[in-house]
Amino acid sequence: MLKISSSILAITLALFLVMSPLLANDNVAGKKYPGATRLVTTDPAPPIQRIHNPGAQLPLDIETILLVDDDGGPNNGGTYLDIQSYFTSALTEAGYAYDNFVVDWSITTPPQSGPDAATMASYDCVIWFTGETWGYYGDDTLTNLDEANLAAYLSGGGTLFLNAQDYLWESYPAAGAFSAGQFPYDYLGLASASQDIFWPPVTVQGSAGGFAEGLSYDCLNPYPEATLWSDQLNPRPQAQKLLNADGGPNALAAQYNGGPYYTAFSTCGVEGLLNGNFRVAAYVDAVLTGFGAAGVTSNQEPTVISGYLLNQNYPNPFNPTTEIQYLLPVNSKVTLTIYNALGEKVADLVDGNQSAGSYRVSWQANSLPSGMYFCQLKTDNFQDVRRMLLVK
Repeated sequence: MLKISSSILAITLALFLVMSPLLANDNVAGKKYPGATRLVTTDPAPPIQRIHNPGAQLPLDIETILLVDDDGGPNNGGTYLDIQSYFTSALTEAGYAYDNFVVDWSITTPPQSGPDAATMASYDCVIWFTGETWGYYGDDTLTNLDEANLAAYLSGGGTLFLNAQDYLWESYPAAGAFSAGQFPYDYLGLASASQDIFWPPVTVQGSAGGFAEGLSYDCLNPYPEATLWSDQLNPRPQAQKLLNADGGPNALAAQYNGGPYYTAFSTCGVEGLLNGNFRVAAYVDAVLTGFGAAGVTSNQEPTVISGYLLNQNYPNPFNPTTEIQYLLPVNSKVTLTIYNALGEKVADLVDGNQSAGSYRVSWQANSLPSGMYFCQLKTDNFQDVRRMLLVK
């Protein structure tokens, strides 16, 4: 097998060492990193240049992330357990940068709201977590204004990964079934919920057809003075399950493609999942790359291809077949190559001249073991890399 040259790997390592101090500072509460983009210097694949074409009606690439810390911990001026590190560690391990928004919990009458729609509109994805908050101060998981701002942001084409165990208990305590006009129905894709059905120890598995299919985790209680209560979620027909509990059909997390937006909602937050056969970072990455691969719909007319683009493979994680799509704005010599985590070439999918246009290539990894793989698109003046997770 052909290996990526040592000079390229040396350049990658050098870039990583330069970026290390920045990575170490990502966890500083409230510190902003304007223009946060997905980090690529930690990949054992060639350094890449990312060129995006916002005009093309193609799947989004989750590059900019706003992490909303709404757990009511000391970091926020509150007294609940601070769980921010569970999320920042997973994001950093998965290779993402992010901006922090810390909700003020030093004032609880009334509870303070998170970022407004205009702030969120600058980001491809909002990851929002509420920890063990449960409504002691009233509307203190998501306020009514939070719901309104999120609705406006999502309607403009955003994506949301919401981790909130007691959001439904606090905001909709009497609601078994949801209806049109309610945020869980309209934007989270929920038909109904049965509250506080699961609690640790519990195992969770990625639901068939969902972003996390093939992944599984043990879930334990991270709260010394409370319990991680998870609800049983029943998605609308247009939505689907994301995580199931204890190997059964009942879901405690759901995902929903609302057309111009995509959401994932879990009542078993990242803070409860344990690294085991699969890293928690792989779950976070599966959701974010799922957002990118699924894309959004648009009522606009198709546009002329004006830039190179390598989309995230779909499905991802996959077993054993996945599809890769890319765009060429001009005629070019093209190679599409798959590498393993050691930087060894395992497959040549394309090697030749191609005309400008959109291309789809299917890759079957029947003979390869589970693990992380890297897809590299290279043309005369462009190259990009995507990570792909094979789970057997």
